[in-house]
Amino acid sequence: MKKKINLVWDSWSKSNKPMPNGLHHKYRDEWETRYKNEYGTNVLTRFIPYDRYQLGFLPVLLKECGIEYRDLNIKRMNYQLMFQGDNTVVGDFPKASSVGVEDQDYWFVMEPNHMDISLITENMFGNISDEALKLIREKKMKLVFYYAFEAFPFQQVDWMRILQRSLGWLGIPSSQFVLIFGDLNLGENYQQYVTTQEQYYGYPFENLFVFDHFGWEFFDYLKNFVISDPKQTEVLPVADAVRDKQRPHKFLCLNGGGRPHRKFLLTELKRQGILDEGLWSYLDKFDITYDPEKFCWRPIQKFTQDTSLLEMIDYHKQHGNNIKEKQLDVDASQDAWHNRGMTAQHYQDTYFNIVTETWPANPSFFVTEKIYKPIVNLQPFAVCGLPGVLKYLKEKGFQTYDCWFTEDYDNVQGDKQRMFYLSRELERIARKDKAELHKMYKDSWEKIKFNREHFFKYDHTQGFKELIEAITEI
Repeated sequence: MKKKINLVWDSWSKSNKPMPNGLHHKYRDEWETRYKNEYGTNVLTRFIPYDRYQLGFLPVLLKECGIEYRDLNIKRMNYQLMFQGDNTVVGDFPKASSVGVEDQDYWFVMEPNHMDISLITENMFGNISDEALKLIREKKMKLVFYYAFEAFPFQQVDWMRILQRSLGWLGIPSSQFVLIFGDLNLGENYQQYVTTQEQYYGYPFENLFVFDHFGWEFFDYLKNFVISDPKQTEVLPVADAVRDKQRPHKFLCLNGGGRPHRKFLLTELKRQGILDEGLWSYLDKFDITYDPEKFCWRPIQKFTQDTSLLEMIDYHKQHGNNIKEKQLDVDASQDAWHNRGMTAQHYQDTYFNIVTETWPANPSFFVTEKIYKPIVNLQPFAVCGLPGVLKYLKEKGFQTYDCWFTEDYDNVQGDKQRMFYLSRELERIARKDKAELHKMYKDSWEKIKFNREHFFKYDHTQGFKELIEAITEI
């Protein structure tokens, strides 16, 4: 690294440990004994186990990449700025570093829980101390905002305007604000936002960076909390017994929040009479209703008295928005780590996986841990999500399963058209008998093993190393 990185923390616990920047005052006194472990608390508390992620992902990533940094409080930072290159001892501080101030980079890192909720209800920016604000305004410290684990469009829930308004109101120079986001189309989409949306806050973003977060996070979780545990029950072994096992169900389809595309797909599989052929879950948290006419589509010719599309729409209107919750892995309200965890037996009991990715992000593009679960647990898969997911995986060196599915659906831009071609493929494969699926699975074993091995060999931190290098040059 060209510069020494210092992470500056505004508040410290009674045991002299840093606490998350932006943490509301009402949580600080009891942070280590109470609030740190509450799922609903602002800023960082959805990330557990807390001892590893209590300050967020960025410090952990720095360590994983072998990037050295120091944790500083505001007083220590001011001391360094005053006595750079001086060996004088001031108060209880040790001798100052002989490294010049131009060789030091000071970062005030903030990682919100949910960007819209934290900034509005907990007033995250309003909890930055006057001392920290002064250092940022004087361009002695950068405000590094890490939100790489989501990539919703700039226009969604007006989050971009919230950032612009908050930063402008605080007088933070745009040159000192760094946004690390998960949208792989970030540059193009920001330019679209600037040119199509009125910029009435007049706050431009100069430093936008992209990190493909979820692959690394899932890898980190497996490496540190699963694979190292001899009693783990989340990951299947690469063994002949797994390859040869006769499975009682045909497919596995795990669904978290009740997003429209997931509700549509489950309803369509039920309409086709194949939903009960597999294992599936549905959690009704964040349930969002959908309009069947925006998802239902069939290539029918007009004026032929073909009523199949009308029948399809009518079925979805009757059943699509009243799916009852069905838990398969865990109760999400009790386990904040549920979206990373797996139950190996579910993969052992099914032949292929229907991945329902996080979708409502167009024109943004990102993938989550959901796509990696069947890769790690030895299953062929099809993906219900944005177009280009399979292309993305191939670019990262993974192999997809065109020997199972006709994968043209990955290129279809229209949402309802893509859903039709995907569900048609799912129906075709799910109607095969288990003996044929068993043979297909065994025939795919070398590809299945390759993908698993490639996931664990892949350097999921490479993009992070590059962006850190770029931030230090700002």
